[in-house]
Amino acid sequence: SANGKHKQKEYMTKQAGLAMERTWKRHIQQHQGTELYLIAPPPSVNMYLKSQKAEHCSPRNFRFLTAMRTQGHHLLSLDSEYGLDTISGDREDPSLCRECDQEVVEDEMHFMCRCPVYSTLRERLYDRLELIYPGWHMLHTSLPDDTWRVTDLLWHIPDGITPAAPWLWCNEEQREERRVSATRAIVSYLAEAHKVNSRLRNMYYRL
Repeated sequence: SANGKHKQKEYMTKQAGLAMERTWKRHIQQHQGTELYLIAPPPSVNMYLKSQKAEHCSPRNFRFLTAMRTQGHHLLSLDSEYGLDTISGDREDPSLCRECDQEVVEDEMHFMCRCPVYSTLRERLYDRLELIYPGWHMLHTSLPDDTWRVTDLLWHIPDGITPAAPWLWCNEEQREERRVSATRAIVSYLAEAHKVNSRLRNMYYRL
């Protein structure tokens, strides 16, 4: 029957999604940054792609968000592991950030939350998010650590998953407007950061 075929199609789609998630988890467990990508939703959860479908952000800039969410970036924590860092020179640890002098690994947490080179861009981003979501900054800084803060910036906000706050009582249309504006702010941060760090211009999808 038509109903039976529909249920079978739904079942097969669900099983295919689960298989992709298992493949994704096996992949990230083999590389650095496992904790971040394990607590974040898998790539099959693509609520944020509504912004791209509706052309809220330029495709050229939007790819930076997708690259960060799928471990397709060119931060040195990953490039050094893949052997893609061709100018490490005599550095004992090629994964250390070359943009600042803090002598720490250039991973997602350093890039999004700590590196002083992006401090002005980061402050601008935080100010924009605070305007969109009043009280957001206090909630963001109260998260357990930078891993959760990166998850908040790259996953929760673009996907519309936000902590309890007064602005959650807005209607659905207003919440979507805020989500789109916040996602644009995050994409803008990533796009501006790539102008500072030329290696990030080559972000692409590794999978």
